[in-house]
Amino acid sequence: MSERDELRHRLDVVPLVILERILVELWQIRQLLQREGAQVSAELDALRAQVAQTVGVEQSAIALIQGVAAQIAALAAQGGTGADFVALSDSLKGSADALAGAVASVPTP
Repeated sequence: MSERDELRHRLDVVPLVILERILVELWQIRQLLQREGAQVSAELDALRAQVAQTVGVEQSAIALIQGVAAQIAALAAQGGTGADFVALSDSLKGSADALAGAVASVPTP
């Protein structure tokens, strides 16, 4: 093979080597993006679950507060006694403790 042919062969091979390196790097970038995408997807799923749990706790608190107001109004309308209000207070303490436990179980971000 002449020197000229050898040089031409080298010039033909060099771009292939460069293309191969580019393809390898592109494949590595693709793999990295897939892993990152999967991680972001998992984090988004966890966030959605946390939001759903928080909304559920908030709705429970709203229902509890509305129920308390209705019970107090009903006792007052019926001419409830001090003992009636003490019994209601004891019942509400149990509900408040349950709500506090639910709020405490919601993970903080």
